[in-house]
Amino acid sequence: MTKPRYSAFFATPLETILRSRGIRTVLVGGLTTDVCVSSTSRDLLQREFYVVTLSDCTAELTQARHESGLATLAAKFGLACSSAEVLDAWPTRAGLNLAP
Repeated sequence: MTKPRYSAFFATPLETILRSRGIRTVLVGGLTTDVCVSSTSRDLLQREFYVVTLSDCTAELTQARHESGLATLAAKFGLACSSAEVLDAWPTRAGLNLAP
């Protein structure tokens, strides 16, 4: 999928793809934290998805802008955490009860 604007939702089939697969939580990473990542995260929230912005999988031209962008996203547009925190919280296949 090609993303022609800041948000991954603008002129793309992303919402249809996510909904058709029953996806409710989206992990967001990319460039740049305070523009494209922020635009996509905000659009996800507006579409009633649960948003997790991966703090170590995003970047910005300066650390100050990166941290400011993450703070705004965490305060208003979902959760911001590291990929290690997500992996630590993610249930492993061995930890799941897969019995019918």
